[in-house]
Amino acid sequence: MDATQLERNAVVVAAVALYFGHLGEDGAPALAAYVASRAASRVAADAATGVAHLAQAAPPAREAAYAAARNLVTQSYRKEAGALASIRRLSPAGRAPSLVGEALARLDAGHARDLDALASAYRAIAGRAPAEPSLSADEQALAASVYAPVADLGAWQDSMEKVKPVDGFHPMMRFEVYNFADGRRTGLEVYQSVAAEALSAGAWYYGEVKPADVRETLERAVQAGAYTARATR
Repeated sequence: MDATQLERNAVVVAAVALYFGHLGEDGAPALAAYVASRAASRVAADAATGVAHLAQAAPPAREAAYAAARNLVTQSYRKEAGALASIRRLSPAGRAPSLVGEALARLDAGHARDLDALASAYRAIAGRAPAEPSLSADEQALAASVYAPVADLGAWQDSMEKVKPVDGFHPMMRFEVYNFADGRRTGLEVYQSVAAEALSAGAWYYGEVKPADVRETLERAVQAGAYTARATR
């Protein structure tokens, strides 16, 4: 961190706060339109990344690559839909909500269309239809648990210092696992979110996110007392 980084961060935060603080009913439609257009760009990029990931996979790894690509597409659309929906809180009345609704409908249609396109790509590359994705043993175990940080911030910080990182698991992805484990998402949803992030940014940079590594990362935090785990209902 250089001597001016915190100052630059403060300027950015202040500018963002100023923008949203002055955003009224008249400004919300423009924000919604811009967010929708950027969403279309990002989901298209992730769909292309998914196809490239599938195309580069060796024949024995195609099923896993297809599942990873499907997850990337789904997580990308889910993230963008959440960003769009948040504008309704900024402008519950006026013209923005209807524009948000239209954009969300386009995202729903685009999600189905991109999944169909991915399946078509698989058929063209492999010469057969893809098998229905199934959960591995680690994914099933993750789906059965919900992880949450302990409420006491001091206790959480002290406990996290005791957690030994999983060998070979990128530190940024480990950080993201703990961010997504919020007491609402299942362990499987945490894994799917982080795996999509890594694939979107580039496996060459973040490496492959494996369900076993995510599970071990969460379990080590539980054993250290930083997180709790409960069974899903």
